[in-house]
Amino acid sequence: MPRPHLPGVLFKYLEQIPNCIFASNPVRIQYANQEIVILRNNLIEKMCRCVLYISLFLMLYNKVLRTALSPRPSSERSAIRTVVANPGSFSNGSFGFHVYLPFDRKIEDSAVDLEAAER
Repeated sequence: MPRPHLPGVLFKYLEQIPNCIFASNPVRIQYANQEIVILRNNLIEKMCRCVLYISLFLMLYNKVLRTALSPRPSSERSAIRTVVANPGSFSNGSFGFHVYLPFDRKIEDSAVDLEAAER
């Protein structure tokens, strides 16, 4: 089931933050001929809780994708040249994140340099 949206009273204050864009989960971004889907979900935790055979997991995963990403992006439907990344937890490590380069369809690892930020 989809989660309920955030209350409108909250957005009255959040919209005053400069350079801040609020989007749905998952969010679709159309860039040139690509449809980029960003989905925030802790799949690893869910997979560890409910161990399934790989064939059953793939079947359930595809059904979940059909409902969460309706209409589904063409790259996800064919699963050819689909780029998937799991950056992990941002705050529980080296403040690492991924940078996606749409032109090259590549993902680069990056991190916040805390020493440079303190200067």
